[in-house]
Amino acid sequence: SPISATMVQVTIQINAPGHALDEEFLPLDADISSTLANLKTQVHDGTGFPITSIQFFLNGAPVVGDDKTLDQAGIKNGEMLYMLVREQNNMPRQQTRPQQSQPPQQGRFSNDQIETLRLQLLGNPQAMQQVSQERPELAAAASDPVRFREL
Repeated sequence: SPISATMVQVTIQINAPGHALDEEFLPLDADISSTLANLKTQVHDGTGFPITSIQFFLNGAPVVGDDKTLDQAGIKNGEMLYMLVREQNNMPRQQTRPQQSQPPQQGRFSNDQIETLRLQLLGNPQAMQQVSQERPELAAAASDPVRFREL
């Protein structure tokens, strides 16, 4: 029927370290003309995660622009979206000086930055090949978020 032609089914893989829903899958039905903001609202309604903490990735690349439609973002029927739940308490700390109880850790990355890098690596075959040659243990751990973070 013409009505169902605009509906797509997407599966969201949740990455929320330390949360009960970490690594769970959330199947959603959405209209292809609905926006990413609408999709974030659906995820929020299904999980309770704050809308502002949700970042989607498609094939390893961040999906940006909440006003984009699913169609404009390249999200097709049956697509798997990876969702990173950013830690809310990390946001303001970047603009303020580190608290004295937490000395600055130079050369350290936040879990969000590490996870973004891992997802970009998974979505970029050339980068993965380069990492495989230079740091094979890191490339081997790319499919395991916890192991990748430890390296």
